[in-house]
Amino acid sequence: MAIRILIVDDDAGFLGLAAELLAERGFDVFAKAMDADQALAAATSECPDGILVDINLPGRDGFATAAALRAPPPSGYKSSVMSVAGRAQQMST
Repeated sequence: MAIRILIVDDDAGFLGLAAELLAERGFDVFAKAMDADQALAAATSECPDGILVDINLPGRDGFATAAALRAPPPSGYKSSVMSVAGRAQQMST
């Protein structure tokens, strides 16, 4: 059985790339969320094994989102959360 992953990032390009890379390595990316509310809804309904969270989210930032995702749900099932941040810069030629 594949490890079920939820990816949370407000950059659609990163969401697609991360999902593709993880799927190629055998992970089941069952959901992608672009903000904290979507992430919490997906994690509550699906109980992922792991969650990849961008730190620079709009609204509730990634730190607050990660803290909320790590709170024990009523089912008692707990996911592992990894937070990442990065800034892409476009180079002019």
